[in-house]
Amino acid sequence: MKAGPHPALAQGKVRYAGDHGAALASLQRALDAERAGPEPAGTTLVAHTLVSQAQTWKISGDYARAARGYDEALAWLRAHPEPFPAQLSALLHGMANLDRASTDPAVRRRSLARYVETIETAGRVYGAESERLSHVWNNYGSALDLVGRWDDAIGAYERALAIAERNDASGAAAMMPVANLAMMHTRQKRYAEAEAGFRRSLAASEGQPAGAETSSVFSRLGLA
Repeated sequence: MKAGPHPALAQGKVRYAGDHGAALASLQRALDAERAGPEPAGTTLVAHTLVSQAQTWKISGDYARAARGYDEALAWLRAHPEPFPAQLSALLHGMANLDRASTDPAVRRRSLARYVETIETAGRVYGAESERLSHVWNNYGSALDLVGRWDDAIGAYERALAIAERNDASGAAAMMPVANLAMMHTRQKRYAEAEAGFRRSLAASEGQPAGAETSSVFSRLGLA
């Protein structure tokens, strides 16, 4: 009998569609199977799945459970001698995103150091000009924006966009720096540039699920 897809892989599609409960159930089945499997392959899979599980809790809106999940993932990574730089960079990025979403100013400021460490770690794994780094720089810009460092935020968004364009990336996620720069242009009363940026992002975001992060572009244009 042909085996079905690994539960950790199968959850991606349902999470993207907004069915977080099904995604979390799939990830838990994956963890149960991985922890029962042989080492060392099991350690790599567990590290990846723990990070994905915490990310899904965060996306679902349960930030408290997400924080516990990230702590569990970090403890797992620290407890095993084999380095997991790819998983560590994803974990640090997730923890930084969670801190950025906090209403506590001190926690928001903590996100900045985590973004810097993510950029350094992911750069070693994927290369400083990898498209993956574009997403991190964009989120770092959002964190800088929230703590009032607007010039630095613009610099981070511009770095994110430059990386995306060098990689010929044009999808909705790659265009998020364009939308964020447009927001900054709105604050600067550079309305023509802001409108152009929003419309560029909007074109890339058409067809995205309502719960997708990129659907926020529609809200900024008053279309959602």
